[in-house]
Amino acid sequence: MRNKSYLRFAAAAVFLAAAAYGGAAFLSEAEPKPVIAVCEAAPSAPDLALDGTVFRSETVISCGISSPVVLPREGEYITGGSVLCIADADGDAYFALCDEAGQGAVIPALARDGGISFFAAPCSGYFSSYLDGFEGAAPEDYPSLKKSDNADAVGRIVYGASWYFAASCGDGDFREGQKVTLTLKRSYPATVQSVHDGTVILRVREGLYSVLYERRANATVSFPGEGGIVLPLKALHGGKEKYVYAVSLGLAKRVPVEVLYTEGDSVTVRSDELRVGMEVVVSGENIHEGRVIER
Repeated sequence: MRNKSYLRFAAAAVFLAAAAYGGAAFLSEAEPKPVIAVCEAAPSAPDLALDGTVFRSETVISCGISSPVVLPREGEYITGGSVLCIADADGDAYFALCDEAGQGAVIPALARDGGISFFAAPCSGYFSSYLDGFEGAAPEDYPSLKKSDNADAVGRIVYGASWYFAASCGDGDFREGQKVTLTLKRSYPATVQSVHDGTVILRVREGLYSVLYERRANATVSFPGEGGIVLPLKALHGGKEKYVYAVSLGLAKRVPVEVLYTEGDSVTVRSDELRVGMEVVVSGENIHEGRVIER
C-alpha cells in the first residue's frame, strides 16, 4: 500500500515538473525576443558657402553739439558715461583740465564744473566713426534691410557679447541650437539661433572687435562632428532625462543620453558610454536594467 502511494506521488511530481517546463517553454516562445540595433556614427555635412550680412548691437551717436570734437580713437573701447565729444570752442579748456588732472581724459563732473559743453557716451563699447546706415537693423529683418540717414551722427558704439550672421540657406541642413563653425576672414564657433523661411541666423559670442567693419560678407559654414550616435527613435526612453538600454555582456544596461536632434524615425544622441558598433535595445517586453537579452 505504501509502495502504491509512493508511486502515485512520484508520478504526480513528474507531471507537475513536465507541466512547469512546458509552460516555461511556451512563455519563452510566446514572448518575442527584443529588437536590437547597432549604434552608428552621425554623418558630417559638407561645408556650405553663404552670402549674408553681419549684425551687431550698435548705438548711433548724435551729440547735438555744434562743431564737435570726437575724443576716442577709431576702434577704441570706451566706458559708458565717459566724455565722448566736446565743443570745438571748449577744446583748449578741456585739454587744460586733462593736463591739470594728469590724465588723457577727465570725468564728466570736472568737465561740467569747468563749463565745458560735452556729450557723454551712453554705453560702453567700441567706438567707430564709420557708418553705413544699417546700424539699427536686426538679424530678424534680413533680407529686407532699411537704410537710415545718419547725417548728424559722429559715429557709433558697438557693444554686447554677441554678434550675428544672417543668410539665405535654401536647403541647407540647419537646426536650432546646432553648433557650427563660421568663417569670414577668420573662423568663429557659432550657434544656430533660428531657421525660418529659408533664412538662418547664427550667433557668435567672440571676436566682436574683428567684425567692427563687416556688413555684407561671404562666409563658409562648417559642421564639425558632434560625436553623435544615430539610433532608432524607438530606442529612446524617459521624460526630461533620456536614456537607452545598451547591451553589455548580454545584459540590458541603462545608459543616459543627451538628445542632439531627431529626424524622422531616427534620433542622434551623445553619451560618454555609447560607442559606434555597440548594440541597443529598440523594443521588447519587460526590458529593465540587468535583464538577459536573448538572441
